[in-house]
Amino acid sequence: MVIGYKNIWISRNVKAQSGVKWTKISDDLGGSNSTNCSVIEWSPVDENLFYFTRADGKIFRTENLLENPTWIDLTIMKPTGGNASDFECHPYERNTVYMTLNRRLYKSTDLGNTWEDISLNLPDINLNDVVYDRSADEGLYVASDAGVYYKDASMTEWQLFGLALPASVEVTELEIYYGRSSRSECKLRASTYGRGMWE
Repeated sequence: MVIGYKNIWISRNVKAQSGVKWTKISDDLGGSNSTNCSVIEWSPVDENLFYFTRADGKIFRTENLLENPTWIDLTIMKPTGGNASDFECHPYERNTVYMTLNRRLYKSTDLGNTWEDISLNLPDINLNDVVYDRSADEGLYVASDAGVYYKDASMTEWQLFGLALPASVEVTELEIYYGRSSRSECKLRASTYGRGMWE
């Protein structure tokens, strides 16, 4: 398990009944004592690939998380200033990662070294979270301050998803439950600000 505070910490025995040990694997990286991590993202393709961003807007990547991590500062590669609200690693393509930043959605196919704006017709509002649907071809759900939007590789525009949600609800986080046998058993679950949980 990996957690982010002012630094990144890892435990290799988190399931132990007692004596869980945490090891710090970053060392401030130029931040102040009050600079906390705001987003962490671990690749499902490569267990050594890991990203995090801090409250000061800096972004870091390592490709040797489980060894002796070397942290690469990607901040200068960001397409704009501000603080990323989420990262999502592609479930099959190691080098691909998505980022919500300053009301825009970006995609990188080279480990965060360059970014392409894939926002298209998304509204100019806060984007809070992005999740990749493994049961679709680049199926992406985006949580925003005005509901959930969806797009896959066959579509040219984003579509509002979940018309039964309260109007203009602020969706703060999304998670996907995958059914055992078919896509029809999958569920998208959403947390909202002040309007409860939905699926």
